[in-house]
Amino acid sequence: MNKEPKILMVHDIRPEFLELDLSEFDMITFDDGLYSQYLYRDHFLKFNKPLVYFISTEIVCSEDKEQMIGISCGEAHRKWFCNKDASAYMNWKQIKELYNTPGCKIGGHSHQHLKHDKKSIVQVYNDLSTDTQLMLNKFKEKDIIISCFAYPYNKKYTMYRTILANHDIENVYGYERIAIESLLKGKE
Repeated sequence: MNKEPKILMVHDIRPEFLELDLSEFDMITFDDGLYSQYLYRDHFLKFNKPLVYFISTEIVCSEDKEQMIGISCGEAHRKWFCNKDASAYMNWKQIKELYNTPGCKIGGHSHQHLKHDKKSIVQVYNDLSTDTQLMLNKFKEKDIIISCFAYPYNKKYTMYRTILANHDIENVYGYERIAIESLLKGKE
């Protein structure tokens, strides 16, 4: 009988995370494409585990903008959703570099990383279908092929899985991942 893989989920990188032994995990995943994830890739590669970076294709820093580290994922999202400031995120050159790095893989995390609360089922389906197509178009434009996906906000819409499967994306990650923050409990 196959055991479920033990998958770690990382958003922002904090100094205390760099002290953790992550060798018990089968895979390390990174949500949202924060610049700090790119900067610390070598640290995580040393665990010799597959690294998967889930990217929202609209939330990417422009090549000419100075990038920021040291802010939380929540703060990075606020900057993006309030001011369209993507300076805490990777740019396409960095994403492509990760895509071409042995041991690293790029996955989808939607195009716009929207919440779909308080909408009808029809609205949600239409939003998810459109968003998925925009995401796939952007990856295609950048010559990146994805085969996996992580739900934004870990919202497991059944229809999302169906929409993704229609585009040959079967590996969909959600709540079964362990948040890196939970590893600090009892160590603080």
